[in-house]
Amino acid sequence: MNWRRKTGSHAAEARISIPEVWSDENGIALRGWILTQDGPPDNLEIFLGDQRIPVVGWHERPDIVAKHPEFTSGPKCGFRAYLPRSPAYDFRIEARTGDQVVSKNWTVRPEANVHAPATSEPGLLERFRSRVNDEHLTLLEIGSRVVVPGSVSKRSLFPGAASYTGFDFYPDQNTDVVGDAHRLSSFFTERFDAVLSLAVLEHLAMPWVVAMEINKVLRIGGLTFHQTHFAFPLHEQPADYWRFSEQGLRALFSPALGFEVLGCESTGPVRLHPDQRTPELLHLPTQPAFIHVAILAKKIAGIDTSKTRWEMDATPEYPAPNES
Repeated sequence: MNWRRKTGSHAAEARISIPEVWSDENGIALRGWILTQDGPPDNLEIFLGDQRIPVVGWHERPDIVAKHPEFTSGPKCGFRAYLPRSPAYDFRIEARTGDQVVSKNWTVRPEANVHAPATSEPGLLERFRSRVNDEHLTLLEIGSRVVVPGSVSKRSLFPGAASYTGFDFYPDQNTDVVGDAHRLSSFFTERFDAVLSLAVLEHLAMPWVVAMEINKVLRIGGLTFHQTHFAFPLHEQPADYWRFSEQGLRALFSPALGFEVLGCESTGPVRLHPDQRTPELLHLPTQPAFIHVAILAKKIAGIDTSKTRWEMDATPEYPAPNES
Protein backbone atom coordinates (compact mmCIF):
# COMPACT_ATOMS: atom_id res chain seq x y z
CA MET A 1 0.00 0.00 0.00
CA ASN A 2 1.39 3.40 -0.98
CA TRP A 3 0.28 6.85 0.08
CA ARG A 4 1.54 10.40 -0.07
CA ARG A 5 1.52 12.85 2.78
CA LYS A 6 2.52 16.51 2.87
CA THR A 7 5.53 17.45 4.98
CA GLY A 8 6.12 21.18 4.75
CA SER A 9 6.25 22.25 1.12
CA HIS A 10 6.61 18.79 -0.45
CA ALA A 11 4.77 15.50 -0.51
CA ALA A 12 6.62 12.46 0.82
CA GLU A 13 5.86 8.96 -0.33
CA ALA A 14 5.55 6.02 2.08
CA ARG A 15 4.89 2.34 1.69
CA ILE A 16 3.33 0.03 4.26
CA SER A 17 2.58 -3.68 4.19
CA ILE A 18 0.91 -6.06 6.62
CA PRO A 19 1.65 -9.56 5.25
CA GLU A 20 0.62 -11.50 8.36
CA VAL A 21 -2.52 -11.26 10.49
CA TRP A 22 -3.92 -13.75 12.97
CA SER A 23 -6.55 -13.61 15.71
CA ASP A 24 -7.76 -15.46 18.76
CA GLU A 25 -10.56 -14.91 21.25
CA ASN A 26 -8.68 -12.12 22.98
CA GLY A 27 -7.31 -10.02 20.15
CA ILE A 28 -5.84 -9.54 16.68
CA ALA A 29 -2.10 -9.73 16.01
CA LEU A 30 -0.33 -8.40 12.95
CA ARG A 31 3.16 -8.12 11.56
CA GLY A 32 4.18 -5.56 8.99
CA TRP A 33 6.66 -2.95 7.82
CA ILE A 34 6.66 0.70 6.83
CA LEU A 35 9.11 2.65 4.65
CA THR A 36 9.21 6.41 4.19
CA GLN A 37 11.30 8.85 2.15
CA ASP A 38 12.00 11.29 4.97
CA GLY A 39 13.25 9.11 7.83
CA PRO A 40 11.39 6.77 10.19
CA PRO A 41 7.90 7.84 11.24
CA ASP A 42 7.63 9.77 14.49
CA ASN A 43 4.89 7.43 15.58
CA LEU A 44 2.69 4.69 14.17
CA GLU A 45 -0.78 4.02 15.55
CA ILE A 46 -3.40 1.40 14.75
CA PHE A 47 -7.10 2.00 15.29
CA LEU A 48 -9.61 -0.74 16.10
CA GLY A 49 -13.04 0.71 16.87
CA ASP A 50 -12.51 3.16 19.72
CA GLN A 51 -9.10 1.70 20.56
CA ARG A 52 -5.93 3.55 19.64
CA ILE A 53 -2.84 1.33 19.93
CA PRO A 54 0.63 2.83 19.38
CA VAL A 55 3.26 0.56 17.85
CA VAL A 56 6.26 0.38 20.18
CA GLY A 57 7.97 -2.85 19.06
CA TRP A 58 10.24 -2.28 16.08
CA HIS A 59 12.78 -4.63 14.48
CA GLU A 60 15.16 -4.61 11.54
CA ARG A 61 14.06 -5.82 8.08
CA PRO A 62 17.19 -5.65 5.92
CA ASP A 63 15.45 -7.78 3.28
CA ILE A 64 12.76 -5.13 2.80
CA VAL A 65 15.25 -2.25 2.80
CA ALA A 66 17.33 -4.01 0.12
CA LYS A 67 14.28 -4.34 -2.14
CA HIS A 68 13.31 -0.67 -1.78
CA PRO A 69 16.48 1.47 -1.88
CA GLU A 70 14.44 4.55 -2.80
CA PHE A 71 13.24 4.85 0.82
CA THR A 72 15.44 6.26 3.60
CA SER A 73 13.63 5.32 6.80
CA GLY A 74 16.40 2.89 7.87
CA PRO A 75 16.60 -0.85 8.54
CA LYS A 76 14.43 -0.78 11.68
CA CYS A 77 11.19 -0.64 9.74
CA GLY A 78 9.44 -3.85 10.81
CA PHE A 79 6.77 -3.84 13.51
CA ARG A 80 4.44 -6.13 15.40
CA ALA A 81 1.25 -5.22 17.21
CA TYR A 82 -1.50 -6.91 19.19
CA LEU A 83 -4.95 -5.35 19.33
CA PRO A 84 -6.77 -6.63 22.40
CA ARG A 85 -10.50 -7.19 22.59
CA SER A 86 -12.77 -8.48 25.35
CA PRO A 87 -15.64 -10.45 23.84
CA ALA A 88 -18.42 -12.05 25.81
CA TYR A 89 -20.61 -14.84 24.46
CA ASP A 90 -24.11 -15.67 25.67
CA PHE A 91 -25.49 -19.14 25.09
CA ARG A 92 -28.08 -21.49 26.55
CA ILE A 93 -27.90 -25.21 27.30
CA GLU A 94 -31.04 -27.34 27.16
CA ALA A 95 -31.48 -30.95 28.24
CA ARG A 96 -34.69 -32.84 27.36
CA THR A 97 -35.97 -35.93 29.14
CA GLY A 98 -39.42 -36.97 28.05
CA ASP A 99 -41.68 -33.95 28.56
CA GLN A 100 -39.20 -32.19 30.84
CA VAL A 101 -36.82 -29.48 29.63
CA VAL A 102 -34.01 -28.18 31.80
CA SER A 103 -32.14 -25.11 30.56
CA LYS A 104 -29.49 -22.70 31.80
CA ASN A 105 -28.08 -19.47 30.36
CA TRP A 106 -24.33 -18.85 30.37
CA THR A 107 -22.04 -15.90 29.66
CA VAL A 108 -18.46 -16.76 28.77
CA ARG A 109 -15.47 -14.45 28.64
CA PRO A 110 -12.59 -16.35 27.00
CA GLU A 111 -9.80 -14.41 28.69
CA ALA A 112 -10.89 -15.74 32.09
CA ASN A 113 -10.23 -19.32 31.03
CA VAL A 114 -6.45 -19.69 31.31
CA HIS A 115 -4.42 -22.80 32.04
CA ALA A 116 -2.70 -22.68 35.42
CA PRO A 117 1.04 -23.42 35.50
CA ALA A 118 1.74 -27.14 35.81
CA THR A 119 4.49 -26.80 38.39
CA SER A 120 4.57 -26.38 42.15
CA GLU A 121 8.27 -25.45 42.04
CA PRO A 122 8.54 -22.03 40.37
CA GLY A 123 11.72 -20.03 40.07
CA LEU A 124 14.25 -22.73 39.11
CA LEU A 125 16.42 -20.27 37.20
CA GLU A 126 16.46 -17.94 40.20
CA ARG A 127 17.48 -20.82 42.46
CA PHE A 128 20.27 -21.69 40.05
CA ARG A 129 21.40 -18.05 39.76
CA SER A 130 21.44 -17.59 43.53
CA ARG A 131 23.58 -20.68 44.05
CA VAL A 132 26.05 -19.69 41.33
CA ASN A 133 26.38 -16.10 42.58
CA ASP A 134 26.25 -16.72 46.35
CA GLU A 135 28.63 -19.68 46.29
CA HIS A 136 30.92 -18.20 43.59
CA LEU A 137 30.68 -21.25 41.34
CA THR A 138 32.53 -21.82 38.08
CA LEU A 139 29.93 -21.69 35.29
CA LEU A 140 29.76 -23.08 31.75
CA GLU A 141 27.03 -21.83 29.39
CA ILE A 142 26.27 -24.09 26.43
CA GLY A 143 24.92 -22.01 23.55
CA SER A 144 26.47 -18.72 24.63
CA ARG A 145 26.32 -17.07 21.20
CA VAL A 146 23.90 -14.12 21.04
CA VAL A 147 21.64 -15.31 18.21
CA VAL A 148 18.34 -13.43 18.45
CA PRO A 149 18.53 -9.74 17.42
CA GLY A 150 18.04 -7.53 20.46
CA SER A 151 19.01 -10.21 22.98
CA VAL A 152 22.05 -9.87 25.27
CA SER A 153 24.68 -12.05 26.90
CA LYS A 154 23.71 -13.98 30.02
CA ARG A 155 27.03 -13.14 31.69
CA SER A 156 25.43 -10.22 33.50
CA LEU A 157 23.09 -12.61 35.33
CA PHE A 158 26.06 -14.14 37.15
CA PRO A 159 28.23 -11.33 38.56
CA GLY A 160 29.20 -13.48 41.55
CA ALA A 161 30.40 -16.49 39.55
CA ALA A 162 34.04 -17.42 40.05
CA SER A 163 34.27 -17.69 36.26
CA TYR A 164 32.00 -17.77 33.22
CA THR A 165 32.91 -19.80 30.14
CA GLY A 166 30.80 -19.36 27.01
CA PHE A 167 30.66 -22.37 24.67
CA ASP A 168 29.02 -22.48 21.22
CA PHE A 169 29.17 -24.16 17.83
CA TYR A 170 30.13 -20.82 16.20
CA PRO A 171 32.20 -17.90 17.53
CA ASP A 172 31.05 -14.48 18.63
CA GLN A 173 32.09 -11.92 21.24
CA ASN A 174 30.34 -13.84 24.03
CA THR A 175 31.86 -17.23 23.19
CA ASP A 176 35.14 -18.31 24.78
CA VAL A 177 35.39 -21.84 23.37
CA VAL A 178 34.04 -22.98 19.99
CA GLY A 179 32.99 -26.61 19.61
CA ASP A 180 30.28 -29.26 19.46
CA ALA A 181 28.42 -29.87 22.73
CA HIS A 182 28.19 -33.57 21.79
CA ARG A 183 31.96 -33.67 22.43
CA LEU A 184 32.04 -31.40 25.47
CA SER A 185 34.44 -33.56 27.49
CA SER A 186 37.06 -33.34 24.74
CA PHE A 187 37.34 -29.60 25.54
CA PHE A 188 37.07 -29.70 29.35
CA THR A 189 37.86 -32.02 32.23
CA GLU A 190 35.67 -32.43 35.34
CA ARG A 191 36.12 -28.79 36.26
CA PHE A 192 32.81 -26.89 36.43
CA ASP A 193 30.50 -26.32 39.40
CA ALA A 194 27.52 -25.38 37.19
CA VAL A 195 26.35 -25.84 33.59
CA LEU A 196 23.61 -23.74 31.96
CA SER A 197 21.67 -23.69 28.69
CA LEU A 198 18.72 -21.55 27.61
CA ALA A 199 16.71 -22.54 24.51
CA VAL A 200 19.48 -24.87 23.34
CA LEU A 201 18.45 -28.49 23.98
CA GLU A 202 15.92 -28.44 21.15
CA HIS A 203 18.77 -27.66 18.73
CA LEU A 204 20.99 -30.58 19.76
CA ALA A 205 20.80 -33.58 17.43
CA MET A 206 21.25 -36.10 20.26
CA PRO A 207 20.55 -34.40 23.62
CA TRP A 208 21.09 -37.61 25.60
CA VAL A 209 24.72 -37.56 24.42
CA VAL A 210 25.05 -33.96 25.62
CA ALA A 211 23.54 -34.91 29.00
CA MET A 212 26.28 -37.55 29.37
CA GLU A 213 28.90 -35.00 28.35
CA ILE A 214 27.58 -32.50 30.91
CA ASN A 215 28.03 -35.15 33.59
CA LYS A 216 31.65 -35.59 32.52
CA VAL A 217 32.52 -31.88 32.87
CA LEU A 218 30.67 -31.29 36.18
CA ARG A 219 32.17 -31.88 39.58
CA ILE A 220 30.28 -34.15 41.99
CA GLY A 221 27.55 -32.01 43.57
CA GLY A 222 27.61 -29.61 40.62
CA LEU A 223 24.38 -28.06 39.35
CA THR A 224 22.92 -27.98 35.86
CA PHE A 225 19.96 -25.90 34.65
CA HIS A 226 18.31 -26.12 31.25
CA GLN A 227 15.32 -24.30 29.80
CA THR A 228 13.92 -25.45 26.48
CA HIS A 229 10.57 -25.61 24.67
CA PHE A 230 7.48 -27.72 25.23
CA ALA A 231 5.61 -26.06 22.34
CA PHE A 232 7.15 -23.49 20.01
CA PRO A 233 7.19 -22.68 16.28
CA LEU A 234 9.95 -24.09 14.11
CA HIS A 235 13.02 -21.85 14.24
CA GLU A 236 16.71 -21.79 13.30
CA GLN A 237 16.14 -24.56 10.82
CA PRO A 238 17.38 -27.09 9.87
CA ALA A 239 18.77 -27.53 13.39
CA ASP A 240 15.45 -27.58 15.25
CA TYR A 241 15.18 -31.20 16.36
CA TRP A 242 13.18 -31.65 19.57
CA ARG A 243 10.43 -30.53 21.96
CA PHE A 244 10.40 -31.63 25.61
CA SER A 245 8.02 -32.38 28.46
CA GLU A 246 8.96 -32.39 32.14
CA GLN A 247 9.06 -36.19 31.97
CA GLY A 248 11.43 -36.03 29.00
CA LEU A 249 13.86 -33.76 30.85
CA ARG A 250 13.69 -35.99 33.93
CA ALA A 251 14.67 -38.93 31.70
CA LEU A 252 17.64 -36.99 30.27
CA PHE A 253 18.94 -35.97 33.71
CA SER A 254 18.08 -39.18 35.54
CA PRO A 255 20.02 -41.23 38.11
CA ALA A 256 20.98 -43.58 35.28
CA LEU A 257 23.07 -40.72 33.88
CA GLY A 258 24.38 -39.66 37.30
CA PHE A 259 21.91 -36.89 38.19
CA GLU A 260 19.38 -36.10 40.91
CA VAL A 261 16.49 -33.91 39.73
CA LEU A 262 15.94 -30.96 42.09
CA GLY A 263 12.94 -29.56 40.23
CA CYS A 264 11.05 -29.26 36.94
CA GLU A 265 8.71 -26.50 35.80
CA SER A 266 6.50 -25.71 32.81
CA THR A 267 5.86 -22.00 32.19
CA GLY A 268 4.16 -19.76 29.65
CA PRO A 269 0.73 -21.43 29.31
CA VAL A 270 -0.61 -21.51 25.74
CA ARG A 271 -3.48 -23.09 23.82
CA LEU A 272 -3.20 -25.16 20.66
CA HIS A 273 -5.81 -24.12 18.10
CA PRO A 274 -5.71 -26.14 14.87
CA ASP A 275 -6.31 -24.08 11.74
CA GLN A 276 -8.44 -26.90 10.32
CA ARG A 277 -11.12 -27.79 12.84
CA THR A 278 -11.99 -31.47 12.77
CA PRO A 279 -13.93 -33.46 15.39
CA GLU A 280 -10.88 -35.41 16.57
CA LEU A 281 -8.97 -32.16 17.28
CA LEU A 282 -11.68 -30.12 19.02
CA HIS A 283 -10.29 -31.07 22.44
CA LEU A 284 -6.81 -29.61 21.82
CA PRO A 285 -7.45 -26.11 23.27
CA THR A 286 -8.72 -27.66 26.50
CA GLN A 287 -5.48 -29.57 27.16
CA PRO A 288 -2.57 -27.96 29.04
CA ALA A 289 0.31 -26.75 26.88
CA PHE A 290 3.26 -24.51 27.68
CA ILE A 291 5.96 -22.57 25.85
CA HIS A 292 8.86 -23.36 28.17
CA VAL A 293 9.94 -26.32 30.26
CA ALA A 294 12.98 -26.30 32.57
CA ILE A 295 14.94 -28.60 34.87
CA LEU A 296 17.39 -28.11 37.72
CA ALA A 297 19.53 -31.13 38.57
CA LYS A 298 22.62 -32.06 40.59
CA LYS A 299 25.41 -34.47 39.68
CA ILE A 300 25.49 -37.31 42.20
CA ALA A 301 27.69 -39.81 40.36
CA GLY A 302 29.91 -40.17 37.33
CA ILE A 303 28.97 -41.95 34.12
CA ASP A 304 29.60 -45.69 34.00
CA THR A 305 31.00 -45.85 30.48
CA SER A 306 30.80 -49.64 30.45
CA LYS A 307 27.01 -49.39 30.67
CA THR A 308 26.21 -46.00 29.15
CA ARG A 309 27.83 -44.96 25.90
CA TRP A 310 26.91 -43.72 22.44
CA GLU A 311 29.42 -44.15 19.65
CA MET A 312 27.44 -42.76 16.70
CA ASP A 313 28.51 -39.51 15.08
CA ALA A 314 26.33 -36.84 16.68
CA THR A 315 27.59 -33.86 14.65
CA PRO A 316 24.54 -31.64 14.06
CA GLU A 317 23.59 -29.85 10.88
CA TYR A 318 23.64 -26.31 12.13
CA PRO A 319 23.48 -23.28 9.82
CA ALA A 320 26.31 -20.78 9.92
CA PRO A 321 25.31 -17.35 11.27
CA ASN A 322 25.11 -15.76 7.80
CA GLU A 323 22.88 -18.61 6.54
CA SER A 324 20.24 -18.72 9.29
